[in-house]
Amino acid sequence: MRALILVLLMMLQTSLVAAKGTAVDSDQQTVPVTLRFNGTEVLIFGALKPDSQTTGALLTIKGPPIDAMLRRKARTLGMWLNVEQEQLVDAPSYFQAFATPGLMSSAAEILFQDSLDGEASVFDIARQPLTKWQAAYLETGQDRRLLRTDVAPLEIKNELLFKARVDLPSYVVPGDYDITIYQLASDRIVSTSKQS
Repeated sequence: MRALILVLLMMLQTSLVAAKGTAVDSDQQTVPVTLRFNGTEVLIFGALKPDSQTTGALLTIKGPPIDAMLRRKARTLGMWLNVEQEQLVDAPSYFQAFATPGLMSSAAEILFQDSLDGEASVFDIARQPLTKWQAAYLETGQDRRLLRTDVAPLEIKNELLFKARVDLPSYVVPGDYDITIYQLASDRIVSTSKQS
């Protein structure tokens, strides 16, 4: 009986997706970042638009852009002082990408070629010759698990339903985070669905 209900629900969900296209959602619409916030895990899930040409999917999570002030300290006359500083404008505050198993190795290249709808991503920054300030920002972001240049696996069920678990560390920047799912055919993006 449970199996029959599950099959009926999956058929209903499939028909809704076929009518509307790709759907993306999360288990938490709002994550309260308060003084006691210690980080959390958010489940991103959804359904791909049924298409016989689809070869895989990519999912990205991007945090709000920030202006970051970076400083270099040096010991001067026995004291540590700021001797240089640089401000990075519209730097990414958070970025993570997920890909279906067949696209794990080529995901970064696909996202770089398609430029994520014209917006800069961590992959764009990592491919350019970096200034010492950009390199320091990227390294710090990677160490704090905020800017991830590695691609995590996107779990797919029945070639239609997907889910990804996103770990948000305690020092995430408050704001709107964009979740985008890219559906691919022959390593080219053919469909995009975005949610903030």
